[in-house]
Amino acid sequence: MNTSNVTKIAIFVILTSIGAFLKIPFFPVPLTLQTLFVILSGIMLEPRDAALSQTLYITIGLSGIPVFANGGGISYILSPTFGYIVGFIPAAYVVGKLSKQFTSPSILNMLIAATIGTLLIYLSGLLYLYINMKYIIGKELDIYHTLLYGCLIFLPGDATKIIASALIGSKVTIRVFQRNAIR
Repeated sequence: MNTSNVTKIAIFVILTSIGAFLKIPFFPVPLTLQTLFVILSGIMLEPRDAALSQTLYITIGLSGIPVFANGGGISYILSPTFGYIVGFIPAAYVVGKLSKQFTSPSILNMLIAATIGTLLIYLSGLLYLYINMKYIIGKELDIYHTLLYGCLIFLPGDATKIIASALIGSKVTIRVFQRNAIR
């Protein structure tokens, strides 16, 4: 790992942290810009580095530094939203793998990778939300309400973030792709 990689990883740790504070409060899951930066980390970094950036982000938050949307600390593991945060790691990695396997960095390819990454975050988050609400908080939440409160109300915002990450990611990767082709 060289200085350039470490710097890029650190940048995405910082961006994901900033994204947590740019939020619209909903219960039980706030709408933030974190997922935009998670997806962009996958598009712009190598898969391992993207996953590492999100692992470091989570580690920093669990250590007590309030980088999550609702604070930080080890007790955040008991938060209904923690499953979404855990989903950042596989999402960043899978987006990284997918975006690097496409033969051309088109917007469509980036949309596919970003959509799959977002679905991974939802899968992890919804499962954790359901288990947390039922067994930790003790509030009975059926599958419909879990989907409603943990996914459906966020689809317009997440669709916008998917499109934004695909547009930004494709522009950056097309430039890198062209620069590498010239060499």
